Amino acid sequence: MNKSERIIKNRKDELEAIDNSLAAINSLSLYVEKMEEDYESIGANYLVLTHLLKKEIQEMQNSSNKSNNSTDDNNNNNNNDNNNHNMVLKN
Repeated sequence: MNKSERIIKNRKDELEAIDNSLAAINSLSLYVEKMEEDYESIGANYLVLTHLLKKEIQEMQNSSNKSNNSTDDNNNNNNNDNNNHNMVLKN
């Protein structure tokens, strides 16, 4: 192989290496784009789940408050009944 054939072969090898490098860079770029999409999707899911969790906690608190109010009302009614009963017994 003479000098110009070696130069041509070396240039072809260099171009092939550059082509392979560009293909690898392109693959990495696509991978990064996919990762960004996944990250955005995770962020959106996090926001939805956080909203649902807050809503569920609020509903539980409201239910607990209603239950406590109902218990308080029952206790008040029982106390009133007992007071009335005691008044009747005294008379």
